[in-house]
Amino acid sequence: MVRKEEKSSTLWMGSRLYKWVLGLLLVAILTLLAPEHRVFQPIGLPREGDISRTDIIAPFTFFVMKDETTLELDRNAAAAGVLPLFDHNASVLKVQRERMRQFFEEMERTRQTSQSGGQPLGSIGDHQLSEQTLKLMLDPERAKVVEAEADKLVSSLLKIGIAPGDTLHVAKPSSSVRVRRGDAEYERIVSELLTEARARESLLKEVRAQFKDDALLVKAAYEIGLLFLVPNLIYNESETEKRKREAVEAVPTTKGMVLQDEKIVGSHERVTKTTIEKLRSLALAKEEREILGRSWSLLYPILGRLLFNAFLVALVASYLFLYRKKVFYDNRLLLLLSLIVVGQMIIAYLVRTMAGASEYLVPISIAAMLTTILFDAQLGGVMALAVGMLFGNLEGFDLAATLVALMVGITAAYSVTKVRHRREFYRPMAFISLAYVISIGLIGMMRLTPAEALFTDFGLGVLNGVGTPIITSGVLFIFEGLFPVTTDITLLELSDSNRPLLREMALKAPGSYHHSINVGYLSEAAAEAIGAHSLLARVASYYHDIGKLEKPEYFVENQGHGRKNPHDRLAPSMSSLILAAHIKDGAELAKRANVPKAIIDVIQQHHGTSLMAFFYQKALDQGFGKEVQEAYRYPGPKPETKEAAIVMLADSVEAASRTLEEATPSRIKGMVTKIIQEKFTAGELDNCELTLKDLHKIGESFIRILSGTFHQRVEYPQGENEGRRATRIAKRMAPVNGPKNGSR
Repeated sequence: MVRKEEKSSTLWMGSRLYKWVLGLLLVAILTLLAPEHRVFQPIGLPREGDISRTDIIAPFTFFVMKDETTLELDRNAAAAGVLPLFDHNASVLKVQRERMRQFFEEMERTRQTSQSGGQPLGSIGDHQLSEQTLKLMLDPERAKVVEAEADKLVSSLLKIGIAPGDTLHVAKPSSSVRVRRGDAEYERIVSELLTEARARESLLKEVRAQFKDDALLVKAAYEIGLLFLVPNLIYNESETEKRKREAVEAVPTTKGMVLQDEKIVGSHERVTKTTIEKLRSLALAKEEREILGRSWSLLYPILGRLLFNAFLVALVASYLFLYRKKVFYDNRLLLLLSLIVVGQMIIAYLVRTMAGASEYLVPISIAAMLTTILFDAQLGGVMALAVGMLFGNLEGFDLAATLVALMVGITAAYSVTKVRHRREFYRPMAFISLAYVISIGLIGMMRLTPAEALFTDFGLGVLNGVGTPIITSGVLFIFEGLFPVTTDITLLELSDSNRPLLREMALKAPGSYHHSINVGYLSEAAAEAIGAHSLLARVASYYHDIGKLEKPEYFVENQGHGRKNPHDRLAPSMSSLILAAHIKDGAELAKRANVPKAIIDVIQQHHGTSLMAFFYQKALDQGFGKEVQEAYRYPGPKPETKEAAIVMLADSVEAASRTLEEATPSRIKGMVTKIIQEKFTAGELDNCELTLKDLHKIGESFIRILSGTFHQRVEYPQGENEGRRATRIAKRMAPVNGPKNGSR
């Protein structure tokens, strides 16, 4: 019977067909919930100046087309608005500095030739210089000053950018141009651009300011600087023309929109030029629809909604596959997410379409809050984005409604990340209400909404913010009971020591109870150290040994002092069966008590397939062969989650700590390290996601807590009375440091 259930569960968890069917059903339901489109009804077209005999109402939404003259003027204006583009060629600076370096090297060779008796040349390479400059450059010290100043000024001007004068005809002095430097662009007024003439003036001004008392230095620095001052702002004609073409193409051919059911002209009203433009645009829209064919045109909106919903579902499924594989491969969790989405959209449909209430009364953040509480905040944020887009579709792709839904949904998701008690839902009430006020206020500012209407919307948003967490709290209980998810709220309720199972354990198996509490402390700290679910680890530790309630006297921590161990009169094989049975018994007790599956999994996995070394050795001592080793192993399975593995390690470490005669820090560290290494080497941690780094952090956490528990105590003198001796013994036997637990 168990195998049949396990097989059925495996098929349920891994069926690909189920995923496809679920996805298609989800897309179909979301498409059915989207708004309908009315069929076009043809109308007659009156002439300008006529008096309309009837009300002419737009049968569908259409754009008002511009006339040819207006469209041409708009296109010319768009082309004229494109600024000429100049590219700042950064390579020019490198080239000119290299040329300048070569120039001064040639100058150095000329100076050396002059000093050896040769005659100075009238030029340096291809550069013609005056006689005064050549003579000055023969002086090494003065030449170095000129070289440094010329390099600095030329580099500075080229970094600013020098435009050739013959290209500035593309723009008026009072207009602007675009300058592109790498990936960045900025706008410059033409009159402020540094042309070649202005660059020469700037160079002369700077050298005069630097060498105002030495006319020869001014002349030399200016003359040499001019040799390397070249334009590096190049007019990009092809890119400018391309941008003009793009600007012309981007000019809308329409100048407004007439919404479905909007009145174009009323009965007994004069038909104006504006009315004619709307009616002609309506005729064109009607013609386009008739060309496509009425039957096909009716399918286009449905097909569009279908593809839109399919795209959103595919995006969320891709996210789950990449980042939430555990959810993606568990069809029950996929069903849970699908029900959350469908339920959310059904509520929105009922409030908006059926009841006709304001969009701000739709509790659109229920899905984000449920997903965050049942899973995590990141998945809750993804759900908020998906539901926001779906709500925008429901509202006819209203951007304002979509933005409000997104802002409120994301705020709601992150406002419940720390909710661990049902009474803490007051916090999301405040955050959601504030999100509504801010988002509605921003939309109202952009739309110039009247103050009276704005305050009405504020009130609706606050009412929604208060009511949504209340609804979520009620729905949460239903989903948690139907699906294999466990919230922090439930975990905290299960951690209450007055729960029936824990209270019974404290009474019937006090040693096991106190051991479980200590394991909980260790597990919680270790889980926090590696970023695992610390609350789940702690609460699962409380329940991991509840199976010992069936035969508490067979576990040494419950036997007390002076009592005989019942295992002394049993065969090792029988003892091993009793020990292994507490796994199965614990799972059954937990199921009957409606303990969540996440904790039951830890109960079943916290020993993995470990060897019961004590009874196996006892069997060997009694003459049994080594081939019976498998009979002395726990049934498993091995830990499959980080939390289950942590509980396994904490269980072993806590039990072993009771056997330490002298719990010094070094012995505690050695004991913890040995146990973790043994579990790792034995392959007990192969099925979980713990890394070596995680194991190191877990070990450090265990050592820190145990070292604090077994802290150094004051030694009493040899003549201490019996009362003090009893006190010291009691401390050694306290729950944190409870009785030795040999029969594990």
